[in-house]
Amino acid sequence: MGGEIVYETEIDFAKETDYFTIMTNALNEDPDVLFVGGPSEPTALVIKQAKELGFEGGFMIMDQAKLEEMSGFLGSYDLLNGSIGSLPIESSDT
Repeated sequence: MGGEIVYETEIDFAKETDYFTIMTNALNEDPDVLFVGGPSEPTALVIKQAKELGFEGGFMIMDQAKLEEMSGFLGSYDLLNGSIGSLPIESSDT
């Protein structure tokens, strides 16, 4: 559908806790969307740091990171606006 991957890297959440360099390198490629994921807490920090660096695009979030857990680490869902990911269990009626 015309999409293009403009930057690709991996994050070792067991070894890294500061993602500003990775986010700076990714944002230098001017992406519309970031595909992120891993455990909820470090993924929330990746999103927070991307926003702090001025990223205004959306996030595609892998299923390991849970939106409801990340909102707890971020204090609200505000930084997650424009994101897609697994439906929070609290929002499911099944």
